[in-house]
Amino acid sequence: MSSFKRRIPTASSNPPPATRISAHNGQTLLSTGVPSLDDVLGGGLPLGSLLLIKEDRFTGYAHLLLKYFITQGIVAGHAVCVASADENPEELARGLMGVVEGKVADGGEEEEDGEEVAVGGSMSGRAL
Repeated sequence: MSSFKRRIPTASSNPPPATRISAHNGQTLLSTGVPSLDDVLGGGLPLGSLLLIKEDRFTGYAHLLLKYFITQGIVAGHAVCVASADENPEELARGLMGVVEGKVADGGEEEEDGEEVAVGGSMSGRAL
């Protein structure tokens, strides 16, 4: 008899909102807010892990990824905490992307029944 036991998720252990279970290894994954980066990472960030993105002095990709990640967390209803010596939290919150809810037409324009929701103004996770 083996001493290793397979972990079987129980019905009472529901994953947090806006997460999914990896088909590869059963880990709970959190989206980064950028689908192509999620694909590179194997579906998203495993909960409890850290991702360090070093910014090049010639580009602003790390700052843009930070904004997408914060916006994704706020939309999902997660508590968001950002500590930075360089950036004012109020300015960061005002500079977040907007979220469009509803159907979007093929031309990239929003249909009449769509509704735009502004994200920003508060870093408490309840900025909607």
